[in-house]
Amino acid sequence: MSSPVAALYERRPFHDIVRLFSTVIDRRYSRILVITATLLLTACSSAVTPGKISQIHASMKSDEVKALLGPPAHIDQSETTGLHGEAYHYPTPNGEGRVIFLNDIVFKAEFIPGAKS
Repeated sequence: MSSPVAALYERRPFHDIVRLFSTVIDRRYSRILVITATLLLTACSSAVTPGKISQIHASMKSDEVKALLGPPAHIDQSETTGLHGEAYHYPTPNGEGRVIFLNDIVFKAEFIPGAKS
């Protein structure tokens, strides 16, 4: 003969309810995750345009460029006596934005239509 408490644990009346809420929450968060990822990818792919590249001027720092364009897809680095150079690459479907730095200050910013990096 089992006790009433043991019978309660054996039936687990709340087990189905908890599982139902867990499924609803998982579905809700998975939809939010998909929507957020889509928005982020859309924002990243369309962030660099010739208009935004034209807003970059000499003497801007790399932090200012990242605030305007976002993080680059990749960075090329080179160094020689007294100079440290970096090239930020921002590929887009219709070209590539490039920002060239010398000692962490913008030297040149350009948008190259049709370029693939």
